[in-house]
Amino acid sequence: MNARVMTNSMVQDKLSGRDNDTDQMVTTFSRPVFSLMFTIFIIFLFGVGGWRLMDPSTLPITHVRVEGNFQHLSTEKMQTLVSRVIRGGFFNLNVMSIKEVLLSEPWVHWAVVQRVWPDSLNVHVVEQTATAHWNTHDLLNASAQIFTPENAESITSLPRLSGPVDSQALVFERYLELEQALTPKNIKIQSLNLSERRAWRIQLQDGPLIILGRNDVDIRIRRFTSSVLGSLRDELSNVKQIDLRYTNGFAIQWLGDSQQSIESGLENNG
Repeated sequence: MNARVMTNSMVQDKLSGRDNDTDQMVTTFSRPVFSLMFTIFIIFLFGVGGWRLMDPSTLPITHVRVEGNFQHLSTEKMQTLVSRVIRGGFFNLNVMSIKEVLLSEPWVHWAVVQRVWPDSLNVHVVEQTATAHWNTHDLLNASAQIFTPENAESITSLPRLSGPVDSQALVFERYLELEQALTPKNIKIQSLNLSERRAWRIQLQDGPLIILGRNDVDIRIRRFTSSVLGSLRDELSNVKQIDLRYTNGFAIQWLGDSQQSIESGLENNG
């Protein structure tokens, strides 16, 4: 029978080997645990920090600055409007909701809202520019867009344009063409109307009603600016109506006269 004799040194070496294996296992095991715990800790910090930043009481907005050139609006009114709808602090403020509230004001054409660190809000407002009345209660801006402020009727210096629904761009374009042709002659347009039948009428300021009708409108405008104004320029204030719906001429109705005189006209052509 063979017996294996182990010396003290052999036993010690074996035990030392087991200890090294155990240390290696502990080290291998502890690294991922530590990494996981560290990751959880970082996530926790970010979560607490994010929650704190989103708290409305953190960095509240205390200053509102409004910029813009105003005639119908005021800086004070815009500041009050913005201040009423501010909800939350610097980080969780809903800038788009403030912009939407500003754009709900009819005289506001455009608005830009910016946060300024750490507690301010800059608001730049572009006011609508009214170029004409549209139908009964509306106004048109320079892009022929409709807006409806409460005090529209108090603006008496603007021309009055009217027409069917969704025809504002067409009427406004025609108005600009007429204005370009008549302004050099010191003639102003009081109103321009497009009827449901697509017939045009121009009321001149301190002058007659000009009936253009539906057909050959561009030709009739040229006839008015050349032939009519050439012969009647100094007498327009005494003319009640000029009807250009004739093939080669026009009909004149004088103030106080129920009769019309036909100048070089053949037949009414609509």
